[in-house]
Amino acid sequence: MGLRSPRFIASTLLTVVLSVGLTVFGWLWGVPRWNVAFDGMFAPWLSAYGGWVVSIGFVALGSIMVATCILASWIQRTYHYLMLGVGAVAVLTFIALGLPAAVLTQIKDGVRLVIVGLCALLVLAIFASALRARLTRRFRT
Repeated sequence: MGLRSPRFIASTLLTVVLSVGLTVFGWLWGVPRWNVAFDGMFAPWLSAYGGWVVSIGFVALGSIMVATCILASWIQRTYHYLMLGVGAVAVLTFIALGLPAAVLTQIKDGVRLVIVGLCALLVLAIFASALRARLTRRFRT
């Protein structure tokens, strides 16, 4: 897991260029507003479900992208996929800034729910590991 490998340097540079490019674009030209698209094509979904379809899809897409990057990084035993995951989060955050306020609030709530769920899974995994260690130690002696 070398930090000086060409793949890690390339993925880090790609993430930095992507993040800086999005920041400069947003600073110079403003964040694109997606209200026009939502008023036209997505208006039936937003009115029928209050925007939850879009926000759950957005959170699910982000979770899948980040989980895929973490899993690929774990399988390959390298860090460069983690940097690509950071770049994916930067793109999703930039897109989310242009969404309507109600949908953005729902996205924040969805992300909080995902984080709480991941923390619960971590606590459950720690508890199961401690229980398994305790049970194997009892039967071993």
